[in-house]
Amino acid sequence: SALSAWNRSIEKESEKEVIDDILKKRSDTFSALGKPYNAGKELEKMNFPRNNPTTIMEKGDFFTQSGDYHLAEEAYLEYLDAFPGNTDASLGLANAQINLGKYQKGKKILDSIPESSLNPKQMDLYTKTKMNIPEQSEKLPDLTFLFRNHVLYLFIIIGIVGIVFFRKKIFK
Repeated sequence: SALSAWNRSIEKESEKEVIDDILKKRSDTFSALGKPYNAGKELEKMNFPRNNPTTIMEKGDFFTQSGDYHLAEEAYLEYLDAFPGNTDASLGLANAQINLGKYQKGKKILDSIPESSLNPKQMDLYTKTKMNIPEQSEKLPDLTFLFRNHVLYLFIIIGIVGIVFFRKKIFK
């Protein structure tokens, strides 16, 4: 298959720009096959994605399509780091954050985008993303810090093991 041939080409090739071209073609192929996650993963393997900012944006779009909003958020943040204020990347980031439950962050980004500057495609995403924000989002605490702290995972595991081990004494 073409993917196998490209794998062999990558193994034999030493020039990084050529490898990046092959990875981009593989990404385009996965995209055409309806596999956006695989397409995004191919773009992640590239050596010089910053030289071609569209690959960073495509990566975010592919991960959004596949529902991997953590990787999409990373890609959009990387793009915005290089090109601050880009409307498409800002909308993508807001969409990813809202789908991750980071409602305040996503809403803040959406509020910073003037609606009058949006083209029809952007306005559609803007409207859909705004509709995904629950009405109670201002009252919901941002609990994402719980999932970033590995020490909390350790305490949770120790607690569960303790409950299982001492269940007879606890639940008499």
